Amino acid sequence: MPIIRPHRNVVVIGTGLIGGSLGMALKRAGWRVTASDRDRGALRQALRRGAASRICADPRKAVAGADTVVLAVPVQAMEGVMRRIAPALWKSTTVTDACSVKGPVVAAAVRFLPWPRMFVGAHPMSGRETPGIGAALPGLFHGHACIMTPVRGTSPRAVARAGRLWRAAGCRIVRLSPARHDRIVAAISHLPHAVAAALVRTGLHDRAAARVFSGSFRDMTRIAASPPGLWDGIMHANRRELARAARAFSRELARLIHAAGRRGPGLRRSLARSAADRKRLGVRGR
Repeated sequence: MPIIRPHRNVVVIGTGLIGGSLGMALKRAGWRVTASDRDRGALRQALRRGAASRICADPRKAVAGADTVVLAVPVQAMEGVMRRIAPALWKSTTVTDACSVKGPVVAAAVRFLPWPRMFVGAHPMSGRETPGIGAALPGLFHGHACIMTPVRGTSPRAVARAGRLWRAAGCRIVRLSPARHDRIVAAISHLPHAVAAALVRTGLHDRAAARVFSGSFRDMTRIAASPPGLWDGIMHANRRELARAARAFSRELARLIHAAGRRGPGLRRSLARSAADRKRLGVRGR
């Protein structure tokens, strides 16, 4: 049995894909993980799959005396969970999260948590289109970035503790402001989901397309199969930055279409620049 070192007792609220994968990774790293979820079936599965050392359906009871708490719930559930656990949090408890939007979550922490300086926003940049604890993987975060978004007044001790947790899960840490996080992630995560959803509707307009599609359509639309109940909350919460990213994308697409209608090297140069930029990325982010 692994030795549980001080400050390696963590409560993970939410036992879906992210919370379950985090629990698996931390348990393997020697942490004592308490999983909390209103879905008792998911809790039992988390225990069976090695995503938790113990389970507790009531989040308020679960966080009592915890060193660190991770909120692995959808953005639309975040305020309710914060309200629920607030009375039971110790002044020394670090709270972090795994939400894809940071501005609204950091604001909610200031409003609803009794010690907002102990909250450290975080977003592990990894996932799958398949939801739930059944899809959880212990190596889901390995080698991926976790964006941490401390703000002025955030406790350095909380930042250090949250950083240790996400590193123990296999992440490399990148620090950004909440606003910069939301702007960047709108372009590289939220917009691709929106484009994939729109591309499915456009590409399958003719029923024959479903019988003949191949690699490009399959690969570009994979994430359109992600849970609608998760992504409608994310897109709504980050709607302003998503709209900004969509306008920039529309301008780039219009330039390509315009170049395609003219003679000359413009289109090839534009495609070559994109190809070179993508090749420089290699397999980063996988």
